[in-house]
Amino acid sequence: MNSISPATQNSFFTPSNSTSNRDKEIQGLMQQKVKFNEQIQVVRSNDEMDIKTKAERIKSLTGSIAQIDSRIAQIKAEEMEEKHKSPQTDQTKQKQLKSEEDRQTPSLDHLIKHSRTYDQMGKLVGLRDRMQSSTHTIEGRTRMDRIVLENDTSKDLGKTHMLENAELTVFQKRREAVQDIESQMSKVNHNIEEMAAEIHEL
Repeated sequence: MNSISPATQNSFFTPSNSTSNRDKEIQGLMQQKVKFNEQIQVVRSNDEMDIKTKAERIKSLTGSIAQIDSRIAQIKAEEMEEKHKSPQTDQTKQKQLKSEEDRQTPSLDHLIKHSRTYDQMGKLVGLRDRMQSSTHTIEGRTRMDRIVLENDTSKDLGKTHMLENAELTVFQKRREAVQDIESQMSKVNHNIEEMAAEIHEL
């Protein structure tokens, strides 16, 4: 299973008494989370990778993300505990800490938004893949049925009529179903492109 970088793992065991150090560690973890999400999207869109390998790879990357989420929660819990044990009574120091937090908050918000956008984009990619698979299935069935009906049509007038009827009924409905799915896929692709552009601008 993929795990967070050794540098970050070492920091798990190094006490951090400074709020700024904790914020920097959280930022580093969030950056790693974004990278893992990017890797998940690459795996999901890799048509050459078999389903079992994809599932194992995604499970491994998801496990790494879970480790990061757990560590972030631990850091925040430690920070809250420290604040309760050592309340700040110095007003000037409080203002300094708030100013520092205000400077760093936009960066954290940026990373969180980035991560959420990747999650949403991943769901859309998965939906697009399922829709693509559906069109392949429908088209494959139509090809097989047509081959059966076209076989020896010159010698079998019944099959000729069946083929003509199928083209106007069953095959026509399947073509319409494929067109409908492809229309929906076009909308999904448009949404994916918009999210990719949004991530690029972040």
